[in-house]
This record gives sequence, C-alpha cells and structure tokens, in this order.
Amino acid sequence: MAHSLVLDACLLLALAPALVSCGEGEPSPEDVSVLIQEQRLRGEGLYREHCYSCHEVEGAIGVELSARVLASYDFAGPLYDYIDLAMPYNEPGSLAPTQYWDIMAYLLIDRELARLEAPLSARSGDRLRLADGGS
Repeated sequence: MAHSLVLDACLLLALAPALVSCGEGEPSPEDVSVLIQEQRLRGEGLYREHCYSCHEVEGAIGVELSARVLASYDFAGPLYDYIDLAMPYNEPGSLAPTQYWDIMAYLLIDRELARLEAPLSARSGDRLRLADGGS
C-alpha cells in the first residue's frame, strides 16, 4: 500500500506542472506528449517487474503479448478489464488502477496498437479502438 501511495504521489507531482501550464487548466500538446511518454516509461518498468517473467521468457506460462494477441480485444477497455481481473498471474488485481493503465500504455505504444492523444486512463482508454495488430 505504501508503494502505491508513493506512485500516486509521484504521478500527482508529474501532472501538476502540465495541469497549470495553460491558462484554462488544459495541458499544452507538448505537455500531453511528455505525460504520455512518462506513462509509457512507468508502464515499461512495471511490465518488466510484474509481467515479463511470464510473457517474455521462453517456456513460461503466459502467452507472448504480441500485437495480434492484444488487438484481439478490439478496444482498450476490455483488455484493461481482463488484465485488472487476471494479472499478474500470481496476484490477480494486486496493482493499482493507474499501474494497470501504465502497463497498457506501454504495451499499446510498444506494439503500435494505438496512438494516444492523452495518458491512458478509464476515461481515455475505455473506448480506444486498437489497431488490427497484423491480423
């Protein structure tokens, strides 16, 4: 829980400059781009910590999370719902919602399945259509 609070605090600190950088409270396109890249980087670290050993190691229990596998969900919302419910394998549902969205952002950007216009969240990701994944 303390780990989650630290991550939440870091997220708030990272977002604060972007949220006040424009007069109307809307982040500039440059700030949004930075926020998306920061989310992708956090997601990559979380993926390596919680997902890599099952999904990237030969002979491991999880399937490779290829673009084709991920795109089979069609939208980011159902993919998030599955990951939140079932992952990580040894402790399903143990990550904070923001951590799951960070991992999703990493996967979708890395596998070129979506072009994000805002950091991924329930609000921005629920109806985000995924690219075909080479199917």
